[in-house]
Amino acid sequence: MVCAMAVWQHREEWIVCVMLDRMKAASDCYRKGCTCSQALLCAYADEMGIEKETAYRMMEGFGCGMGEMQELCSALAAAICVIGFHASEGMPQKGCGGVKDGCSSLGTYGQVKYVMEIFRREYGGVTCRDILRGTNPEEIDCGMKVKDMVIMIDRVLYEMELEKE
Repeated sequence: MVCAMAVWQHREEWIVCVMLDRMKAASDCYRKGCTCSQALLCAYADEMGIEKETAYRMMEGFGCGMGEMQELCSALAAAICVIGFHASEGMPQKGCGGVKDGCSSLGTYGQVKYVMEIFRREYGGVTCRDILRGTNPEEIDCGMKVKDMVIMIDRVLYEMELEKE
């Protein structure tokens, strides 16, 4: 994604610049009628190498807490998709027995647990039912939650990068 601000020399400033662009992209998608999950995945689609239309279609059923069931918040579901994309090694390694052998899924699961803990602390639960408490999404301002999720996703991705160094 091309940054709307000047290109910065310092990595931290560049990261903030990219994050602001993602926040704007996600917010714009949400205001145009996308669900929380669609707005978030579309904001990260380019860097993940998928078309925005594909991201939109993939996340459609997640809306309103998994098909209007008010279950897992779709913003959180999209965050897990983005984090999993970046944390996973892509395919099981030869001779790898999965989580039991400490393969890539173990690191991914750790990152997912971390973002879910942050989300639960911030919103009082992980389901739309817990977050909305019987109110309309507009009353809670799910659009602000979408922006907050960009910050959470980018925080996790940044920390993952620091661990690699």
